[in-house]
Amino acid sequence: MLTAMKYIRQFYLFLVLLLGTTLYGCGFTYVTPGIQTSTAIQEDGQTIFVAPMPQQASTLTPTIESGAKTPEGPTFTATSPEIKEEATDSTPTPALIFTHTPNPYITATPQASGIQNENLNPLSGLLVDDSAVLARSPVLVKISNFPREIRPQSGLSKADIVFEYYIGGFMNRFLAVYYGDNAEWAGPIRSGRLIDAQLAKNYQGILVYGGADERVNAVIISEEFLGDRAIDTRYFSSCPPICGTDTHSLEGVYVDTAMMSEWAFMVESDLHQRPGNLDTLNHSEDLPPAEDLVEATEIEVIISVICRSKWIYDPLTVSYLRWEESDDRSEEYIASVDVAANFLQVDTQNILILFADYVVYDAMLHDIRIHYADGVMPAIFFRNGYQFKGYWSGLDPSMPLQFYDTDFAPYSLAPGKAWVVFVTPDSEIISSDAPGTWQVNFARP
Repeated sequence: MLTAMKYIRQFYLFLVLLLGTTLYGCGFTYVTPGIQTSTAIQEDGQTIFVAPMPQQASTLTPTIESGAKTPEGPTFTATSPEIKEEATDSTPTPALIFTHTPNPYITATPQASGIQNENLNPLSGLLVDDSAVLARSPVLVKISNFPREIRPQSGLSKADIVFEYYIGGFMNRFLAVYYGDNAEWAGPIRSGRLIDAQLAKNYQGILVYGGADERVNAVIISEEFLGDRAIDTRYFSSCPPICGTDTHSLEGVYVDTAMMSEWAFMVESDLHQRPGNLDTLNHSEDLPPAEDLVEATEIEVIISVICRSKWIYDPLTVSYLRWEESDDRSEEYIASVDVAANFLQVDTQNILILFADYVVYDAMLHDIRIHYADGVMPAIFFRNGYQFKGYWSGLDPSMPLQFYDTDFAPYSLAPGKAWVVFVTPDSEIISSDAPGTWQVNFARP
């Protein structure tokens, strides 16, 4: 399978380079009308994207409130160009539907309810055929979304939860959580970020990632966060569970999540048990209480002009189907499919838009405050073709992220998968003229 994917992607890259050379004279130039200069976005010494650069540079430094707790580790400061997106007149007039008002009333974190059914997956609310799959720590895998040549990814549909967030350079990246199901081929794997250390700790899992900035890696592997639960593919020589050597190549690096768990059992015996604190989420077939049901059958998420996705509700499967941008210059979308699911379209039963504070250290180095957030943060939830307002919290690092309704009671997720998008507090969620259509406009930090 790896060989077949290799030749398919190499042939695709050849076509892209051939067309680029023919049409523009250079297959590696990213052209944006009205912008004359560009900058190469690099990661780990490799050029992964070429983006427009403004004429003036600015200093980006983290904004940390006095007295706020931060992870032990190096202090990150840098001076780098600020990357800005070309202005557009097509953006609808903003109509904010939520205002950030930190909740002063939630003072106690939810308590684990205990294992009510050993076959019930607490992350999805669904029953599994064999409870043995739940007798392990979740496996979290860092999955790339750029450059587009690496698409379609493999394994996103098998994850109980997928986290999506901005990494800089106009791009996003995914962190997939595997617990009730496995992916034989999850990837392509890319480098870790600071938020990954927090989320892996929240879900008491092991993190599989393809290296990281040395400052970030120091945090990930620290005893405060993951220690031996951090699996860096650069130092892993056994295939399976991890196959491939270069995370920057089109062939990529992939992991078998079931075999990764088996390997972890041999290294650390306490990973061979069901984490108790995962049983804190609510799932229900019934809709959450609401004064008026707000229709939401189409949700467009715009991270940048080159990074866009759309979810369209399918009442037959009671799921949202994912679509993604086809190229930089077109507003067309193509189906987002999953290699591990026989190229079926990626879907989810829950979409959660979480407002969170991004901390900018450099153009490609961000953190997102989860354990160190300023209290409970606002959120917008989508399920069953409707929208619900609420809050979220990740302040307790020993529990999954918690979700609340507007009365600060536990919010009920639809049984099934969840797709979580972290957006900045300045991001907007607006409605369009078409009923049930919503647009999430990400405001870069």
